Amino acid sequence: MRLIREITFYVYESAKMLTNTLPGLTFQTVPPPLPETLPRMDIAAFVGFAASGPVNIPVAVEDVTRFRDIFGADVALAWDEATGQQQHGYLGVAVEAFFANGGRRCWVVRVAQEGQTTRFGLPHLLSAETHTPLTTPARSPGSWADDLRVGTRLRNDIFPALALNDMTLHLPTVAPFVTQHDLLKLDFPEAGLLLYAVVTRIDGLMLELSQPHWFRRFEDGMGVVSAEIHPHHPLAPLRIVKDGDQVALTIIPTPHLPQRGAIVRVRLDNDATLLLSIAEVEPTLTADSPPEEEWIVRGTGLQIVNGNVIPPTETPIVTRLRFDLAVWREQQIIAQLTDLACAPDHPRFWGNLPSDDDLFDLRIGDAPRKLTLLDSLADEPRFPLAGDFSALTLPFGMESRFTITAGADVGDDALVWDGLGVFSADLFLDPHLATTRSQLLLAEAHDKQYVRGARLTGLHTVLPLTEVTLITIPDAIQHAWRAVEQPVMAILDPPVLESVAVSEMVDVRWSAVVSATGYLLESATEPTFAQPRQRYAGEATAVALPIDGDCPTWTYWRVRATFGSETSAWSNTIGVEIPHDSFDVCGFALNVATELERLVADELSLQWSAVDGATKYEWQGSADPLFTTVHTTSEVDLLQVRVGRISADVHYYRVRAHFGDQIGVWSNTVRYPDQHPVTTRWERNPQYDDTTLLTLQHALLRLCVARGDLFALLALPAHYRAAAATAHAEQLISRVQWESARDLLSYGALYHTWLTTQRGQTIPPTGAICGQFASRALTHGAWIAPANEPLNTVVALTPTTTRSEWATLFAAQINVVRQDPRGFMLLSAETLSRDGDFRPINVRRLFILLRRLALREGNKYVFGAHSTELRRLIRHKFELFLADLYGRGAFAGATPDQAYRVVIDETLNTRSATERGQLIIELRVAPSHPLAFLTLRLVQHEGLEVV
Repeated sequence: MRLIREITFYVYESAKMLTNTLPGLTFQTVPPPLPETLPRMDIAAFVGFAASGPVNIPVAVEDVTRFRDIFGADVALAWDEATGQQQHGYLGVAVEAFFANGGRRCWVVRVAQEGQTTRFGLPHLLSAETHTPLTTPARSPGSWADDLRVGTRLRNDIFPALALNDMTLHLPTVAPFVTQHDLLKLDFPEAGLLLYAVVTRIDGLMLELSQPHWFRRFEDGMGVVSAEIHPHHPLAPLRIVKDGDQVALTIIPTPHLPQRGAIVRVRLDNDATLLLSIAEVEPTLTADSPPEEEWIVRGTGLQIVNGNVIPPTETPIVTRLRFDLAVWREQQIIAQLTDLACAPDHPRFWGNLPSDDDLFDLRIGDAPRKLTLLDSLADEPRFPLAGDFSALTLPFGMESRFTITAGADVGDDALVWDGLGVFSADLFLDPHLATTRSQLLLAEAHDKQYVRGARLTGLHTVLPLTEVTLITIPDAIQHAWRAVEQPVMAILDPPVLESVAVSEMVDVRWSAVVSATGYLLESATEPTFAQPRQRYAGEATAVALPIDGDCPTWTYWRVRATFGSETSAWSNTIGVEIPHDSFDVCGFALNVATELERLVADELSLQWSAVDGATKYEWQGSADPLFTTVHTTSEVDLLQVRVGRISADVHYYRVRAHFGDQIGVWSNTVRYPDQHPVTTRWERNPQYDDTTLLTLQHALLRLCVARGDLFALLALPAHYRAAAATAHAEQLISRVQWESARDLLSYGALYHTWLTTQRGQTIPPTGAICGQFASRALTHGAWIAPANEPLNTVVALTPTTTRSEWATLFAAQINVVRQDPRGFMLLSAETLSRDGDFRPINVRRLFILLRRLALREGNKYVFGAHSTELRRLIRHKFELFLADLYGRGAFAGATPDQAYRVVIDETLNTRSATERGQLIIELRVAPSHPLAFLTLRLVQHEGLEVV
């Protein structure tokens, strides 16, 4: 035996690391790992619904963190009216339960129909050839990326140069940070020219450049003919001027108002094309000027130079261009890649960012994709974006701080984007293999994958994964859903507070609101209504209220309409002096409100009237009419703001003036849009249909018996009681009567009663039990029955079973999780087989192990010379393995001869078989059966009790 020693260097940096060992060189003995004499039987496959990740491509994961990084949170499916809860996918909770119960490695397959992939604009980045702005997709389909935003930031490293001759740049010293395929910008300020070119070769102090793209700085005095934002979205330009180092374009707003980071193409009056990279977008309004329908977009402007250009003789300013790419969710950066390159041949080219398909597609027959540096950078943690561009890009007008997009254009129906608009067996099955009999399944799958070069889909993607021995499809048990249109809800308009008059009484009048059943009137002594007082609740639209107090006080009034539990926004506010008197007023008079209106041209704007003496204005947006939560607030010195694109949900807006440290009253409230849109909500079907579940369980059993070394864990719906569960088992058995039922039924087991975890989730049992299978295989062996061991993280069962129900389910060979004083555990481990020999799960798993062992070892002797020596060697090798299994308790028998036998003699290998090139080996074993009952007998003898 060879002793392996490892040299380890220790650096003690904290008190807790100190030991009695002196500093210096320490030898540590590391025992060699034990050889794996038997094939692994603990690796599982999970097939189901996920929010993100590749579709129909198996991915190996070895911890929950990696699973969530790739496949995201549990996908939201439909609303359950019965429980008042959202229905989610079970794939994630099943994988978590697998690892919590001892699993170490599994393969995950996300199934879905063809979904949609969100695309994001890349600020200040454009194609060098077409001069059009660029977009990039999310790494995988689904609505998971809808709320993301993308930002770019320039990294520009300036270094000295001597001259540019024949596209060769001469340097006075080496630029160590410049590498081959870097993009350089050469600025010739005297000539007003800029050159973008790629480094193709570095030879000492010379850089050879290629792919030149020349631009000229904008010259003031040119007129503007037309402009467009993105292809085919025209703008209405008015004038263009040079504004310092930037260019300012004045336009009339259109539905496609430019955002920061966008590229505007401008045609000048000399037929030249100007590219304007937007840094600022603002209205021309000021607090002292009347409203005008004009906006200014300002940024870097360069004219495209067509044709060959003779480089100027002046020394250029040379900059290496790279950029950072970051992704935001809400206000937090969730992922970032730095130092990305712009040329396709560069190892850090952003366009080569891998999609999930690129990283995880293991189709055999295609040339394997060579993993790159960018693949490893984007893999762990998984970067949310992919790249699908293969030409030179220019970071045009990009700043050294992040410019962030407003968000992506996304669909209204998240479930359709997820590819889960219809729940059916088709989601899980390869259409070419769905009805193929088990005897032909492997051949048909081989033909599709290797001969026709097509990808397997659904649960059939597991067929090539030879290391997998367990499989479950937790989402097959889902309750189907349907799309239900929600009726348009009437929205109460806010009333208009018409007058508040003071005489002997306070007379308050407001406008009537259609559909309103009542009104609430409030007053307060401060314009913010910090301490409001309800003055009236009723159906009237005018009231006369008594005057309180003698001191003249400014009092503020507002009213809102109600309809049952629905409410409108508050009206405008009116302030009056009560009672009216010549004495000094107790309080500061802020009785003038602004008048707010909204302007909509695909993008919402707010505009309001000026208030004398106002120093600034504050506007707010909220999703509820009472502004209990405010999602947007801003203080400006203008009379108009652009809100931009907002969702189709109803939003409310209001504005008030500030007078130094004093705050004015709120204006009237405006709403956008006028009505709730007609929405589609996904709801669970009222009745459960088990057709899909039976179809999938039958298909899964066919797949297992076709492979010969897979075992299926099948679950039942949570609402099934004993009678329904037994009926389901009978239906499943009747479906396979025509197709070698003995084989099919021994390759799967049914499990019932769902598990409630410590996190309060109610989940199918198969994920946790699959982990228990794996743990037993690792610690004891696959021939040990996976039962009689507490399940981890389980605190309750749904539904609970009585003793009589458990007896009924046990008779139907359904394995039930029951509560025991030791915890929650399985008290049976049986397949669905009607053959008594293969009824125990451990027997089928033992034969799967032997099959895998025979395949692994037998392949070593293929093409060997058929001789007595070869047969003796093979017999000796298999007897060693079987002896090892016998010693571990896998076989029954008092002696090895009674437990196993390897037959490889002439009775099997006849002369005709030998001439055909065959060598036949029989492994004859006596599987050990689990002890199901232990009887304890109490015997009383001469007054003593003896067990």
